[in-house]
This record gives sequence, structure tokens and C-alpha cells, in this order.
Amino acid sequence: MENYNGNKQNYTLQSDLELIVGQKMTSVFSWMVIGLLVTILTSYLTLSNPSFLNFSLKYIYMFFIAELILVFGFSMKVYSIDISTSRLIFLIYSALNGITLSTVALIYTGVSITYSFGIAIIVFLVMSIYGYITKEDVSKIRNLCIGGLISLVILSFVNFFLKSPTLYWMLSYFGVILFTALIAYDVNRIKKQIIYLAQNNDDILDKVAISGALSLYLDFINMFLYVLRIFGKKR
Repeated sequence: MENYNGNKQNYTLQSDLELIVGQKMTSVFSWMVIGLLVTILTSYLTLSNPSFLNFSLKYIYMFFIAELILVFGFSMKVYSIDISTSRLIFLIYSALNGITLSTVALIYTGVSITYSFGIAIIVFLVMSIYGYITKEDVSKIRNLCIGGLISLVILSFVNFFLKSPTLYWMLSYFGVILFTALIAYDVNRIKKQIIYLAQNNDDILDKVAISGALSLYLDFINMFLYVLRIFGKKR
């Protein structure tokens, strides 16, 4: 009888854990989608307003700097500020990103953007499912992803001056591969983080969710941009 009760209790605890993980991962993906919708809406509104579009193009580097300050500040302070502020910062960042990404529509055709966005969604869904259900230890690719990300940033900066077509295409394909791997890694990492902190209060788990939403949002946006570089048709 004692063994039965013990098994029943373990089953209940497991069920509760699965419920918490399911709820918080749903929150992660929900906030990521909200961020993408804010970005798309802001891009549309920017393109629809010629005067604001000209203003954003004139001060595009200021918007980039503001984005960097927000994303780094958010990453460092997400667990020390309240959840409402964290969500607000995430939405502001998504809006700023929408302004800067509106320039993409000035370079590539609408069909190319839609096609690339569709590819990015399919890849994201597949890799998210893999990252969520896999039993493999994907943490072993963490150092490879970090090294690849650093290399991508440095080489992209170098090619800004070299303007090598060969390096441009190499970096484009490498970027797609890198962020495809990062999607699976980040989904798995966020899930494990929620499991580890499941016994904590909802406030901590909500902060994990919004932080995870930002990570996946960045993974998706970057993969979309690299896919667009490969398949996009310029105006």
C-alpha cells in the first residue's frame, strides 16, 4: 500500500511538472509571437508613413543603438526588474526592430519577403518541436553555437569593408545553419530551465518565459534575414 501511494504521489508530481512546463512554454511562444506581430505592425506603419520612414532612414543608426542598449540591458536585468517592466521592454524592442526592419521592404520584393518568412516559420516549427521533445543532450552544442555566433559577427563586420561576394554567400548559408541549431538549443534550454525552477514562484517562471521569448524572437528574426539574403529578390 505504501509503495502504491508513493507511486501515485510521484505520478501526481510528474503530472504537475508537465502542466507547469506546458503552461510556461506556451507563454514563451505566445510572447514571441506577440513580439513578431508588433514588429510586423510597426514595419507596416513605418512604410505607410513616408515622413516617418524618411526620419527613420535618416536616424537608422540611432535606432540600432537604441535596440542594442535595450536588448543588452534587458538580458542583464530581466531577473531583477518586475515582470511588467520586462514585458514592456520586450514590446518596445520589438517595435524598434520593426522600424529598422522596414528598410528590408525597400530592398527586397514583397514576394521574396513573404516566401522567406514562410521558410523561416517552417524551419522554426520543426526545430522547436525537435528541441522540445528530444531526449538528447543538446547542451553539448552550446560552445559551438557561441563560437559560431562570435565568428559570424566578426566576419560580417570584416566583410562590411571587404565586400566580398563569396564571403557574403558563405556567411548567409552559415547564418541559416547556425540559427537553425540555436532554435533547437534555446527551446531545449528554456524547457530545462523551467523544469529546474518549477518549484519557485510564478514571478520567476514568468521572467524565464519572457527572457526565453526574446531569445527565440532573435533566433527567428536572424534566421529569416539570412534566408532572405539567400532567396530574396532585390528591387
